[in-house]
Amino acid sequence: MIVPYLPRLLCISLATFFLVHLSLGTIIFLIAPAAVRWADRIAPHVAARCLLALRLLPAVGAACVVAVVCVPSYLWLEPEAPTERVGFGCLSAALLAMATWSVSLARGLRATASSRRFVQDCRQAGRLTRIHGETADAWIVDGPAPLLALAGIFRPRLIISRGVLAALPAEQRKPLELAFFSDLTHVEIAAKLGTPLGTIKTRIRTAMRTLKETLGDGPEAAAGHAI
Repeated sequence: MIVPYLPRLLCISLATFFLVHLSLGTIIFLIAPAAVRWADRIAPHVAARCLLALRLLPAVGAACVVAVVCVPSYLWLEPEAPTERVGFGCLSAALLAMATWSVSLARGLRATASSRRFVQDCRQAGRLTRIHGETADAWIVDGPAPLLALAGIFRPRLIISRGVLAALPAEQRKPLELAFFSDLTHVEIAAKLGTPLGTIKTRIRTAMRTLKETLGDGPEAAAGHAI
C-alpha cells in the first residue's frame, strides 16, 4: 500500500506501539501472580500504587519507545519522499493499535463514570469526616449494610458504614464511632469514655489499621478500579 510520508510515520508509530505493548503486556501477564503475592505482604496503599504502575507499564513503555526511538529515527534516517510503501503486516498492527486504544479509552471512561457515580452516591447518603491523626478523609454512610471501600489514589477517601464498624471489637468500635459520627477529638473521646488518652489513641489506630488491612485483602482490585 502506498501512502504519503507523514501518514506512513503514523502507521509505523502505531504498529510499533502495538508490538511493544503486546510484548510488555505478555511479560506483565506472566509475572502478575508473583506480583499479587508480593503485594499481599506490603501495605495496602503501597500495593495498590505498585500494581497500578505495573498495569500501566505496557502502555507507558510503548508510548516512550514510539516517542524516543521510533519517531526521531524515522525523521532522521528516512528520506522524505512524496509517497512511501507500507506493508500489510505494518498496516494490520497499526489497525490493531487503534482498536486497542479505542477499547481502552471506552473502558477507562466507563470505569471513571461508574466510580464517580459511586462516590457521588456516597456523598449524598453520608457525610465527610476526618479522624484526628489520620491523613485520609472518610465518608461515613449510615445504614446496617456493610460497606468498606477506598476511593481515589492521589487523594484516597475511606468509605465506611456502621455495619462494618459493628464487626470491630467493642473497645475499638466505640472510640471510632465517636470519632466518625460525633466528630470528637481524641481528648474528648477519652473524657467521655473515662479512658486514658494514650489508650484511646492506640485503640483508634488499631481499628484503622484493621480496616486498612481488610481493604488490603484485594490490592489488585484497588489498583484496577480506584481513581
